[in-house]
Amino acid sequence: MLSPEQQVALTLRSVGGLRTGEIARAFLVPEATMGQRISRAKRRIRDSGVPFRMPAPGDRDARLAAVPHVLYLVFGEGYTATAGTRLFRGELAAEAIRLARTLHRLLAVRAHLLEMSGDAAGRGRCTGRRPGARTASPSSATSTAARPACDTRGPDAGMVRGAAKRPGGSVGA
Repeated sequence: MLSPEQQVALTLRSVGGLRTGEIARAFLVPEATMGQRISRAKRRIRDSGVPFRMPAPGDRDARLAAVPHVLYLVFGEGYTATAGTRLFRGELAAEAIRLARTLHRLLAVRAHLLEMSGDAAGRGRCTGRRPGARTASPSSATSTAARPACDTRGPDAGMVRGAAKRPGGSVGA
């Protein structure tokens, strides 16, 4: 019914609580363009008359394909905010991590979905943008130069991947 890009944008707006400008920056398009895309997606859903319900088991994988992209973009906005006075929005990043971990525990989905959502869950160990992670003095014992940017120990250590990796396809690119 909706393209993957429309699914992700509408979910970021409706469920993720992101503003249109934040979503537009994630998709690298003007805010007005994203506003129109979101409006068209809402109108298409309304006009289709399809009831809002859980997908049938056979349709679940196709419907879940957009979820890792949403988690990735919510985490990205929390980790490095594109607007506002705060560089790090901890509550948003923490929620993306929580949801990614929940996805891992509750759903048996294809391997690429697990890997992409694992990127957000694994980055929860990164400390570089957390409050107090940086100090004014680079020679301080608590500066970022004095400790690794990510904690790679523990059961989720294998999920930490390259920070610049983006999900495949055109979503969010």
